[in-house]
Amino acid sequence: MGLVGRVLMVASIVVLSAVASALPIIWTKSIVNGGVPKIIRDTSGNFYQVTPVGTLYGRELVVTKYNALGTAAWSTTISETSFSGNQFSVRGLALTATSLVIVAHERTVGGAGSFVSSRMFGVNLANGGNSFFGSSLMEYAPPAATPTQIAILLRDTSTNDTSVAFFDATFSVIATVGIGQSTRIGVVTIDTANNAYAASGLADGTSRVTRCNSTGVAYQTNFDILQRNTETPVRIVADPVGNRVYALVFGLFETPPNDMDAFLYFLNMTTGQKVSITSVNSSTDDDDPYDLSIAPGGGVIASVGRAVVNECFVRRLDSEGNYVWNLTITNTPVPSPRSHAFDTDGNFLISNATWTGQDARIDRINTATGALINTHQFFVGATTVPRELITDAAGNFYLTSTSNRTTLFQRIQVADLSFTANNVTGGTPVEGRIDVAQVSQSDQTWLVSSSNPSVVSVPASVVLPATHPSVTFPLTVQPVASNTNVSINVRNGGFISQKTLTIIPSNIQSLSISPQVVIGGIATEAKVTLGGTAPVGGRTVMLVSNKPAVASVPASVVVPAGDSVFDVPVTTYGVNANQGVVITATTGAVSRSAFFAVNAPSLTSISVNPSTLQGGSLASLTLNISGIAPAGGFSIVLISGAPGVVFLSASASIPAGQVTHNVNVPTASVSSSLNVTVFATRSGIYRTTTLTVTP
Repeated sequence: MGLVGRVLMVASIVVLSAVASALPIIWTKSIVNGGVPKIIRDTSGNFYQVTPVGTLYGRELVVTKYNALGTAAWSTTISETSFSGNQFSVRGLALTATSLVIVAHERTVGGAGSFVSSRMFGVNLANGGNSFFGSSLMEYAPPAATPTQIAILLRDTSTNDTSVAFFDATFSVIATVGIGQSTRIGVVTIDTANNAYAASGLADGTSRVTRCNSTGVAYQTNFDILQRNTETPVRIVADPVGNRVYALVFGLFETPPNDMDAFLYFLNMTTGQKVSITSVNSSTDDDDPYDLSIAPGGGVIASVGRAVVNECFVRRLDSEGNYVWNLTITNTPVPSPRSHAFDTDGNFLISNATWTGQDARIDRINTATGALINTHQFFVGATTVPRELITDAAGNFYLTSTSNRTTLFQRIQVADLSFTANNVTGGTPVEGRIDVAQVSQSDQTWLVSSSNPSVVSVPASVVLPATHPSVTFPLTVQPVASNTNVSINVRNGGFISQKTLTIIPSNIQSLSISPQVVIGGIATEAKVTLGGTAPVGGRTVMLVSNKPAVASVPASVVVPAGDSVFDVPVTTYGVNANQGVVITATTGAVSRSAFFAVNAPSLTSISVNPSTLQGGSLASLTLNISGIAPAGGFSIVLISGAPGVVFLSASASIPAGQVTHNVNVPTASVSSSLNVTVFATRSGIYRTTTLTVTP
């Protein structure tokens, strides 16, 4: 392609901008003196980070297994001491069901470009145990793996003989398949049927794609980019759905200015037939190829950088090599490796550095249209270079970067979900809140969902107004009979934040007694109040009295469904002395207690009948108390004001359970009328009445 072709290629580029937002960093793992890291994630969501450590490119490999919370399961250090200049540069990683495969180039002589030998390491996923494979005479491409097999593209540096070695998951050799000679080793991928697709550069400046498996070569297809030489494959992906193999290559323009251009090979996956060769970007400056991804809905997305103008070019092409859209992202310093990912809405994500070199940057692009949706930036430090970007099903970003000789691995999210309480009693109100890292210049609609709407119901959506940092929304919580976990999700623009609410049964919140002081035998009432409302079937409350002979309660009561308050009768009994009683109500592991007093009865009144009688006759004295007499009776002291005329016993006892009692009062004959005072007393209380005795 000549200069005219180059001009036509770039004529469709549109410079776009979008509102940037800062991302909250959930956790950061840093390694001082770390080189350029590589990271890979398994199907269980664990991450394996491999970082060269030391000076320049690193003298050791530090391998660490993290979960999504940033907790390290194990960490191991690989030191290769068989050569004097044992500095490493990590080329690539792959995973089998049981092992992590690491290919690292090793520098054997001075100079940054002298990584001519390679090492392959196998690391046990369970415990970090490792073993070494390889030869100083072999150069290895980044590995590819399925759960059961590993494919390694290797080249003998002394003869240029190139082959694909197949290993099982435990690194036992299955077969080594020769694929001819190459002067530039290239890349390899493997499909689920354990077919490997290897791309390498040939001595005549062209390149070749080979399909093979452990039984031999299925086909080889040579490619030649017009007016380009030194073609070097840098990425290759297999697309079984589209029946395509895509290879991203760069080639040098044969005439001045001899710049580097990026192209894509399109190959029929089954037959090896060429479909097309399409330019990703071809300017008069060097165009650095970065990453390559299968596009949701078909085709492929590739990215390249142009150092002269500090721009990143992103291209989507269909499976035939036709452009779907082109996008130019400005202010992206080069060199700055780009890494591809997709969010939960299928939008395309690409990592970039910022113009200032202080922040990392993630651009979100509509996969269907190529429109730049937004740009997320977050501060890391001076001279930050983003490396690899991985996303999860919740829309979190996991990014490696390097900054001032420090390697960073970070989990980042664009918003956070929180609740006014994480443990909520059924039937009580609770509120959710969405906080964004940086305000949007337009309204945002967040979709809200509950994993169990019969227990926790939420609005279908909530609108975060423009320029607002947060928005709240109500959650309606129903009563439950046992602890119930409910996940609440909020979603916007491919990002999902999920938090779990624990709904607990409506436990006892308070217990009160009214009245709090009663005379034995007089009923009182306990009020049970739950923290929320009772569920379907009611909420059982256990009750106990510390003095059941003084005051008793039912062993249990059931608060009806939908109610939160229930009145419980308390039966009291007669006592000879004032008593303190504690009633305790319990639901599950929660108890509440209330104190009240049961007092002994007091003497309220006495009367005599008849009040006037002829001496020698018999009168009746009535004693009245304020409550029922306790077991054994209630004794009252009696005193006559004229003991020679009105005869009283020293005391009288009101029988148990009675509130009144009659006592016979004999009298003597008198010669003249006499008024006699009769006294009754108990616990310092005196009551009197008068009996008139006549002749």
